[in-house]
Formats: sequence, structure tokens, C-alpha cells
Amino acid sequence: MRKFKRLASLALAAVMTLGMCAPAFAVEGDQGDGTQTPEEKYDVFQIFTGTYANMDGDTLGDIKWGSNGKYIPEGETENQAVAGQSVPTDVLNELVALGESSSDKARLDVITKYVDFTIPVQANKTLDELKDIDEGANGWANGYYLVRPVGSDNNVESNEYVPYVVTVVDNKLNLNPKKGVPTVDKTVVKGTEEEKKGAASIGDMLNFKIVGTLPDNLADYKSYYYTFTDIMSKGLEFDKETVKITIEGKGILKENQFYVGSEKGANDTTVITIGVNDLKAAVENLSASDKVVVTYSAELTDKAYVGKDPNTNEVKLTYSNDPRKNGEGKPNDPDNKPDPTDPEDPKGETVTGEKGKTETYVTGLTVTDFADGKPMTDAAFTLTGDGINSKLTVTTSFVEVGEGETGVYYKLTDDTYTTEAPTEETKDQYADYEEGMKPGYKVGLFEVSEATGVDGNKKSVKATIDANGSLTITGLSTGQYTLHQDSAPAGYNVHHDIVFTVGFNNGNFDKAEAPEGGKANDHDDEVKVADNWFYVHINQGRGALLPETGGVGTMMMYIGGMLLIAMAGATIILKGKKAEDAE
Repeated sequence: MRKFKRLASLALAAVMTLGMCAPAFAVEGDQGDGTQTPEEKYDVFQIFTGTYANMDGDTLGDIKWGSNGKYIPEGETENQAVAGQSVPTDVLNELVALGESSSDKARLDVITKYVDFTIPVQANKTLDELKDIDEGANGWANGYYLVRPVGSDNNVESNEYVPYVVTVVDNKLNLNPKKGVPTVDKTVVKGTEEEKKGAASIGDMLNFKIVGTLPDNLADYKSYYYTFTDIMSKGLEFDKETVKITIEGKGILKENQFYVGSEKGANDTTVITIGVNDLKAAVENLSASDKVVVTYSAELTDKAYVGKDPNTNEVKLTYSNDPRKNGEGKPNDPDNKPDPTDPEDPKGETVTGEKGKTETYVTGLTVTDFADGKPMTDAAFTLTGDGINSKLTVTTSFVEVGEGETGVYYKLTDDTYTTEAPTEETKDQYADYEEGMKPGYKVGLFEVSEATGVDGNKKSVKATIDANGSLTITGLSTGQYTLHQDSAPAGYNVHHDIVFTVGFNNGNFDKAEAPEGGKANDHDDEVKVADNWFYVHINQGRGALLPETGGVGTMMMYIGGMLLIAMAGATIILKGKKAEDAE
């Protein structure tokens, strides 16, 4: 009996170590800073119970099976772990044999053998709800528990979701999940700025950037599957040749180390796949702190949504999520790009959501032109402005770091770059070599603007009023615009210029106010905005009725002549009547 107690003490010392080590496993919903999403919930399984004491470290004595204990001896088929009965010596011996040097993966392989996942003692609870149990009158029963996020239908062998957290309690659940699940973020790059929601013109080249992280327990994986699936709305035309994958601090992957594919999806979307079958094989010394950065471009076409509806681009990340699966993965063959869509390759959990989504908005202008209720058909206008088809591209380049910055690349004499430090044997290959030199270059993304059209970057578009009395110019972005009337129908005056500025804020277009101390835009009060669209209503002015020389004198002569004729006629009639009366 004394030997059993000693084994129990040793076993629970190992158990305690497991409890502190296992939280490094992935927890879905982690935001990257240790905080959890409100939706994340857990199932709790009681493996052992016992008496708790602090004896040169946390110790659990009198170890008995808990509500979720499972023990099926060799040759048996039924669970012989009865709640409240002592745990057999061979189980404790196996735990003791694990030692402190075992990996999380190895420990969990042993622990999960002794857990019945059928009915948890606490199901579908948030961290706050579990904490409420801590603070209750009795708290938790002392013992040894396995806690895991909900998601695998209590099937320990499921590939859908297999992260675990193991903990020991002192009437309080010692649950402190660490960052473990990869995260994904996506932005549109504009110069030095990055945005989730932005404005663009039809014809613009949008430059997307995806940043993915890696799990803390990356070292437990023999191979690591990592694939982005990107869904573009119909107005975005993907440029496959612009795809680049950079591992921050480690360099850019070669084209034969990753896969790029695209196909049409529902509602005329484009589904893009960018991935690596085994990231650990592709990148030497890959670490959990590394970030995977993907950049590519897509043109905003005339199929784009305009007005209230954005042009969306949403990415999800699929990754390996079970280090206990010892699959080799499909190697990155230098003569054949890896194909993450291969059904034989291992798949994992998916990360998606608002973080991986961008929205690009496009606006336009409708002009109506009437006079006395009559449409001014064929009245011609020219719109000139900053946001008319201003094409942008991004190039990748190596740039020298500034003062106080840290580089990760060395420049070689052949104008290539490396992360390898120079040695006595290789120093002649390094540009501007000096003893003790440090890397002084970084990868930069630079915007290249195509400045064509009239007035520098300002471009123009012409349109005429149709038979219904309006014209529409679609595909505009932010900037200052001038609406100029080139011609008016005969008999009508040309309207004055209307100058206005299009602003954008978090998904909403509006007229931008004049800068502080600046001059307000001319006649911009004639421009109205509704549902992310701009409107101008013009009342075309009639031409003036001007006097003509000679016109009035001639008319008076005609009138005077007619009066003389009438008077002469009357005189003759009167004379004739008098003669008749005299006879």
C-alpha cells in the first residue's frame, strides 16, 4: 500500500507537469494575444479525483477514477474504470514513465487512452461560465481534468478538431489557454497604408496582402500543411503572375515551392488557392513566430459592384491541426509544384471571418438636365478628376534600412540578397563588406502609379444627356472632380462648372469638406449624395431675346401705311354717301 501511495505521488507529479504543458495546444478562436472569442466554448472531462496538497510541488493523493475515466486492459473490450475506485498501478506507472522530457504530443497520446469522451462533466461552456463554477460554493472537485474546445463531436480521433488542454485543480479550474491557432488577416495595400474597407476606380489594380501566423506548437509537427483559399467577387480579375509568398525574416519562396490555382465559383466569383503542402519542408528552420505573407494583384473591372454593395475578397486559411498525425505530407518537388488541392494530402482546421475580408467600394455620378420639363438631349459634359481609372501596381524590392531599423538581408556583389552572414571564406561575395557587418536590407512593397491623361494624374471622361434627360458616369473613386458643360442645345446657355470632392469613410462615400482654412468647392452645393452615389440636377437656362436693328421702324411703317389706306377708304365712302343724300 505504501508503494502504491508513492507511485500515486510520482504519477501526479507527472500529471501536474502535463497540466502546465498541454495548454500550449491550439485553441480555436484565439485572437493572437491570448484572448478568446465570445463564441468559444469547452467540454470538460474528469479523469481522476483525489486529495490535493502542496508538498514540494502540487500533489494529488488517493487517486481514483473520475466520471470520465476509461480503463480497458489488454484482451478486454469493456471499460473497467469505475468512478470512485482506485486507479490501477500500471496506469500510474505509465504516467510516471512519461517524465518531464516528453513532448505534449506524446503525453496526450497516453492521457487520451484513459478518457471516456461520451458525456463530459461540463459541456459547451465558455471560459467565463467555467470561472463561475470556480467561484461557487464548492468549486470544482479536486482531481485531474481534460478540457478541450467544442468542435469534434466528442470524437478523439476526428480530424475536424483535435486540440486539447489538460489541467489540475485546487477546487479551481487551472485553465489558461495560450495562443496556438494560426490566424489570418487581409488588407489592400495603397502606398504605405493598408485598409480593410476602401474606395477604388474601375480599372484600378488592387494590391492585396494576406498575413498568416503559425501555432505555438509548430515544433510538434513533422510536416505542416498551409493553404489559403481566396474568394473574389465578380468585379475582380486575378493576376496569377503577381503572386509572391514571403516568410518574414526568412526570404521569398521560389515558384516551385508553392501552388497557385484559380477557378470560377458560384455567382461568377473567382476561387483562388495559394498553398504549400509542407511548409516545414519548404522553409529551413521555420519557427512558430514566423509569419507567412502573400501578396498579389487583381484588376477592378467593369463587372464590379457600384454604389452600396462592396466588391469583397475573403480568405480562409486551412492548416494542419493535429501533431499526433504523423503523415509525411506531400513533399515539395522542385520539378513539380505542390498541389494542396490533392485529396490525398492532409487537411486541417479552417480559420476565417472578418479579419480575412476586404471590401472595395466604387461610386459614380448621375447628371439630369431639363428646361421647362423638357430633357436637354445631347447636351455634352466632361468630368475631370483624380479618381478616374488611375491604375496602380505594386512591385517587390529590396531596400536599404534606415537609421534605427533592422534588416534581415545582406546584399551580394551580383545584386542578389541572402540571409546568410558572411564568413571568411565567402566575404568576397558580399557588397560593401566590412568586418562584423550586419544585414542592412529589407523587402519593401512599392506603389507605382500610371500618371496619364490630362492635367497630370487627373483624367477625364465625356458623356451626353440621353433622351430621358440624364447621363451616368460609373466607376469613380475618391478625389476632386470638375463637371464642365461642353455644349448646350440651341437656344440654351452653357451651365457653369461644378467642382466637388468625393470622400470615403468606412464604407460610405460623401462630399469631403474643404480643408481647414481652404476655399470651399465652387457650386458643390448642387451635388447631392444618396446610397453611395452622387447626383447633380441642372436647370438649363434659356438664351436671352436680344433687340435687332431696323426691325421696329419697318413694322411701324407697315402699320402706318395700313392706317392711311383704311382712312382713305373711309373718306371715299363718306363722300359717296353725302352725294346720294344731296340728290
